[in-house]
Amino acid sequence: MGANQDLFDATYGTDTGGISPVWDLDTDSANARYGERYQAIPADELDAALSFLHKDWSAFTFVDLGCGKGRALIAASQHGFARVIGVEFAKSLVDIAIKNSKIAGVRVEVRNEDAAQFEFPEGDIIVFMFNPFRETVMRQVMCNLARHQGKLYLLYYRPEQSAVIDERTDFLAKIGQIPTAPGFCVWQGVAGACEGCLERC
Repeated sequence: MGANQDLFDATYGTDTGGISPVWDLDTDSANARYGERYQAIPADELDAALSFLHKDWSAFTFVDLGCGKGRALIAASQHGFARVIGVEFAKSLVDIAIKNSKIAGVRVEVRNEDAAQFEFPEGDIIVFMFNPFRETVMRQVMCNLARHQGKLYLLYYRPEQSAVIDERTDFLAKIGQIPTAPGFCVWQGVAGACEGCLERC
């Protein structure tokens, strides 16, 4: 995986690699204790996952919760999304992600926000996560996501909190593991299935 990361940064001239432990991140979020370290996803695995879904992404917004230095944002930008949004609670990583996106020449939005407080944009979205936080925050994110109107895909890499998502059958249907990118699990929003689901939050 290290070689892949080196190749990505060598290709774009960016600095998206390495590991940033939670204790080293600059955030005043009360949810910092539920965060996980930043580590960049291998871009080829994200590409494989997005390609496997065989969707025209031109009407979708790609949302990366815990976007870190922005590697997934840059990789997603190659798939024709209408918008690409990164959410990150560490200001230093936000600054790096913005710099990296400019170096790579891609248009993305990077927001210095706590994922638990993030309001998902209207319209069709795909939400990407690389194990960014623990159960407490994941439950809040699921409640926020239950309010969303429009088509929805949830793409989760190294899904350590998948059990929390599996509980939300009121608005999500599990597609399962992606054969071409087995580190991923994916769920799809169920249209009209969420009546009363906010009562669970």
